[in-house]
Amino acid sequence: MSKRVTAKKNERLNRLKGNGSCEKWRNRYTEQKKLSAKKTIETNLQQRNEINSISSERNKLSKSIEVMEDEQKQRIPELGKYTALQSAHLQRKAVLKCEKYMKSGASTVVDYNHLLQKIIGKADSSGQSPFRLSPNQTFVLRSSLHLSDGDLKTAKKIFRQYLGFDVLSSRNSVNDIKKELNICENYDIKIV
Repeated sequence: MSKRVTAKKNERLNRLKGNGSCEKWRNRYTEQKKLSAKKTIETNLQQRNEINSISSERNKLSKSIEVMEDEQKQRIPELGKYTALQSAHLQRKAVLKCEKYMKSGASTVVDYNHLLQKIIGKADSSGQSPFRLSPNQTFVLRSSLHLSDGDLKTAKKIFRQYLGFDVLSSRNSVNDIKKELNICENYDIKIV
């Protein structure tokens, strides 16, 4: 570099130093750095506080979930699998567990009987109840006991009153079976 270039640079530096503008720029720069550092610190603190509050909420929720799961385990004992193919001992054990659980919920005999009626009625309302006789079974019952239509109506009323649901199939379905069996084509009559 030539002496002229270095002299010009020195002259410019001296002017800047003389005005104090270089220091002003330096001061502004450091102030801006300090401000940006303060802002960064503030945002980091806010984020840290948010993270802490969220993690404490998560911990509270996980604890409450654990407590609820423990309560649920205590409330409803596990029955295990139940199939018709199990041994009689396992089936009896499962039935006794269910009975014990239901009796613990019902405080009196009347409440227990009412609970059983409601459970059986609920099974009956699905339409697939093992307690309801099919139309064929109802027809066999009616025929073997020689029940009239009025007697069948009375029996249905009594079952509904005492059991809470109807065991017999509808009278119309029984009459339909009776009509099918009354057709002459079903019989072969020979005069001897």
